[in-house]
Amino acid sequence: MANTDLELEVIPRLERSKSRDGLIFVIAMWFLSRSIIAIGMQIIAPLVCKNPPVYAILPPLGFVSGFLPKSGWELFSHWDGKCYVEIANLG
Repeated sequence: MANTDLELEVIPRLERSKSRDGLIFVIAMWFLSRSIIAIGMQIIAPLVCKNPPVYAILPPLGFVSGFLPKSGWELFSHWDGKCYVEIANLG
């Protein structure tokens, strides 16, 4: 039987936009990569860094000597936060 025999109206399917599919892919990959970094830093970094570095002189970029990372936002601020503060202050 054909659709016309059942008296059904056939609606043509809209073609998907390749640019839209590409945008969705890029957003999905960005979100996936950020999620992997966040999970990795929150779980792995505290386990790996059992002996924090102790600087004899002034630590680089004002880092805290003997810093032991804990899960939370503090871990992210210690990672590259000092660099951003220096860029903001010095340009």
